Amino acid sequence: MAPPPIRVLLADDHTLFREGLRRLLETDPRLRVVGESSTADDAVRKAVALKPDVVLLDVSMPGLPAWEAVAAIRRRVPGATVVALTMHGDSETVLRMIRAGSRGYWIKSATAPELIDAVRLAAAGGASFHPQALHAALAAAGAEATPPTAGDAAGPAEETGLSPREREVLALVGRGWSNREIAARLYLSEKTVRNHLANARGKLGLANRTQLALWAVLKGLSPLAPPAGSGPSGRGGGKGGL
Repeated sequence: MAPPPIRVLLADDHTLFREGLRRLLETDPRLRVVGESSTADDAVRKAVALKPDVVLLDVSMPGLPAWEAVAAIRRRVPGATVVALTMHGDSETVLRMIRAGSRGYWIKSATAPELIDAVRLAAAGGASFHPQALHAALAAAGAEATPPTAGDAAGPAEETGLSPREREVLALVGRGWSNREIAARLYLSEKTVRNHLANARGKLGLANRTQLALWAVLKGLSPLAPPAGSGPSGRGGGKGGL
């Protein structure tokens, strides 16, 4: 029996582009566009009402800043994932969207197969990025590691010498958890968490917590949202340094 189609909400303030995107996506029988929005605020409202699997969100729409819309959708519709689709690939915007929880960032010059694959991958919990956006994010984070090739999806982390515990800690860093929260979740001391992060930083050639979090997202270690009732939204606590 075929799985149900992936339900997509389109959010873009350019009507002609949105209509063209709808026609493009609906060439794939595995995708179904269930709604459209022309402002960021309306995208949040319709995401709550329609509960899509994926929201394709333009970064430059009237209303809320796009990253605030992403955060609101994550908070209010935990089953939905957001993929940014925009003309802008500047590093600050890319990082803000990733930190807010976007699982993809694609420039509007992307090909039809790339966009369809991005939607399908987001629905499956993965992440994918246009090479321009990916390089901008890594450059902004100061990452020294070589980025994946064009259009590469973030699948299981490649062999980098990380221990299973280090990967587990990085997955939680990628979700935005503090050292205190990670320690409580994994029954470790905060000092042990800091040691794991320092070891991972050395093995990956990364300089700080932002780079580690970005690496975890790009490699698919961090799902879109933490389990219900846990993580930063469920407990207090500071960010915690490395």
